[in-house]
Amino acid sequence: MLEGLLPGACSRLRIFLSYASEHRRLAEELAQTLKNSGHEVFFDKDSLAAGGDYNDRIRAEIRSSDRFVFLVSRSSLMDGRFTLSELQFAKERWPAPSGRVFPVMLDKTIMPEELPVYLCSVQALSIKGNATAEIAHEIDKTRSLRTGVLAGLGVVVLAIAAAGVALAWPKPSAEVAFSPPARIDFRPLVAPPDFGGQGDAWLK
Repeated sequence: MLEGLLPGACSRLRIFLSYASEHRRLAEELAQTLKNSGHEVFFDKDSLAAGGDYNDRIRAEIRSSDRFVFLVSRSSLMDGRFTLSELQFAKERWPAPSGRVFPVMLDKTIMPEELPVYLCSVQALSIKGNATAEIAHEIDKTRSLRTGVLAGLGVVVLAIAAAGVALAWPKPSAEVAFSPPARIDFRPLVAPPDFGGQGDAWLK
């Protein structure tokens, strides 16, 4: 795969982490792990500049993201929590969430029927070992070369192909030499009939 041959920046993802404040520590660790893998991560709502509409700025961040990680807990599913608003923004961004939205079950007591319908349409990730390592691994499996990178590779391939054709095309000789014939004789090889006693006058 080309992804494995090219720098990680060629398949860098913009990831939005949605979490309840109770799980801020885990979100920080996950964000750092993803950054170490070369991804861009938005998780700290406090980093937003002051002013403007908060909802619009969060929606814009999600619209510009490639992946959305939702840390599922009873706190994040509680009515009135902004995590549910972020989930709605993600639904607007990806009506079909498969491969884009990653629900992570932090609370194993939550039953599937308690999840929003949107999250039930994708496989939730249940943590078995280290949470940050497992989540980062699932995200990394969805890496793909960006459209801009693919377009750039296409241009490079075409340039290389054109250069190869130019090198293989026979070059014209720098000098053209003309060799004069040893003799030019326009006389016929067979004597014409003798008309009017002219004899060999045709040879003169």
